[in-house]
Amino acid sequence: MKKWGMKIVAGGLSIAGLFFANGVSLGSEVLQEGVKPLRVFVDDFQGRWDIDSKWEREIALREAMWDVDARMEDVAVVEWNYNDPVPKEASEVLFIRVFRWEKSRTGFFEVRAFGIYYDEQGVKHPLGAIHGTQLDFQSRSFHRTREAYQDVMEEAFQRVLEKTVEFKRARA
Repeated sequence: MKKWGMKIVAGGLSIAGLFFANGVSLGSEVLQEGVKPLRVFVDDFQGRWDIDSKWEREIALREAMWDVDARMEDVAVVEWNYNDPVPKEASEVLFIRVFRWEKSRTGFFEVRAFGIYYDEQGVKHPLGAIHGTQLDFQSRSFHRTREAYQDVMEEAFQRVLEKTVEFKRARA
């Protein structure tokens, strides 16, 4: 089932289409019936202070969310915000705080995060802890290491979006 009725529109495009400004709109003009729009705010604490890897982290997080969003049928991520505060009147917002996203000493890529969903009325609903773990087989190259980090984040994003959809269904 295809979620988008028209084309995907991306705002804030710069430098040959590789980098996006915060607040990127991923949505199209028309969503199919039954698909709920969702704005996503990701708070990556380490990414705020680690200037050397900030852009790489943001790009990997966005790509992970886009990959998961493409597989989800009941919800569509229409806006992406990286290290931006959640608005006071948040509605249909998924907030994800990334606590840990690293390669451990034992050779695992790990992510630990926490999700909060703000419903249509702006009521805050904690979704709990989100985990992702992947064993590092061969990440000798930079490209494979980045893919492994992205894969483990996709696993975490998949879980939090599934929790959000379950929560919405339970309330419907």
